[in-house]
Amino acid sequence: MKKAQEFVNKQEIMQKILNINVSEAKALSVPKTTLWDMQKRIRETGDLNLNTKAVKRLRSTT
Repeated sequence: MKKAQEFVNKQEIMQKILNINVSEAKALSVPKTTLWDMQKRIRETGDLNLNTKAVKRLRSTT
């Protein structure tokens, strides 16, 4: 059985990651340095790989 195609709003996800604080990330088992690296990458490049474990954990709150 095929899984339904999921459409994601990448800009919305990146904005939420920029707004997440360290304590929220820590509660989702994402180290603060990983969060900071993701936020830095978003600010500098405007892009983010949505398929990493850390991003998937942070997306679980959305």
